[in-house]
Amino acid sequence: MLWAAWMGVLAGLWSIVAPFALGYSSLNSVATTEAVIAGFLIGGFSLWLALADYAPAYVDYLIGVFGLWSAAAPFVLAYRHLTAALDSDIVVGIVAFVAAIVSIYYRSHHRTLRPTTV
Repeated sequence: MLWAAWMGVLAGLWSIVAPFALGYSSLNSVATTEAVIAGFLIGGFSLWLALADYAPAYVDYLIGVFGLWSAAAPFVLAYRHLTAALDSDIVVGIVAFVAAIVSIYYRSHHRTLRPTTV
């Protein structure tokens, strides 16, 4: 399911841009740093998944873990009071986690992310 990988790429890109677009980059450096690092990890691994002819199965799991981290980070790192950062991180986390689950499911049934054409 390549669309799932591309959704992960978009989620990662949004996570990188969100602190600056939503204006919380100057309010909390922890939230900004977390969003940018998580964005690079989610987006980078998702891009690998989207572009590679073969990517190891653990890449899907890493995307899922980084998605869970993104959703948990506002609570763990204590910046949940920043509503924009909280909402953005939770949405990015859910999108990344769901994309990873879809990819894992599709791979388990089709042994590849690339649909075969006749």
